Amino acid sequence: MESTCNHIGVTSADPEGLIRFYTDKIGFAREGEKKIPSVLMEQIFGIDSPCRLIKLRLGRVVLEVFDFQTTTAPHLRECTVGINHWGLEVENKMSFIRKLRQRSVPLIEADGKGHTIYFIRDPEGNRIEVFERKKSHD
Repeated sequence: MESTCNHIGVTSADPEGLIRFYTDKIGFAREGEKKIPSVLMEQIFGIDSPCRLIKLRLGRVVLEVFDFQTTTAPHLRECTVGINHWGLEVENKMSFIRKLRQRSVPLIEADGKGHTIYFIRDPEGNRIEVFERKKSHD
């Protein structure tokens, strides 16, 4: 089975400064932004705070910058600054999830507005988001 890294998620004590670094110095382009409600952040990361997610791209490399939106968030940033999670892209997501369940791999399932978002939790507590590769229409 062929797979690849879909994206890397990072949290930052200075999200705008981090975004400027990646766009101005490295050449990433700002691709989009969305709000993640606290209920979803709690389901996935155990963090009770709404979050702003800013997506940056350089070629096939995608970086997601997480910016906590509550007044209690500064202490969360201190505990979580750095890599937050990464995305694994596989050929068939549900087949992969079935194999993980058969192997007793800890999974996190969250409601992503009508579809299930799956994360693997490794023994160190790191999270890996599972994506299905989009079919190309060549």
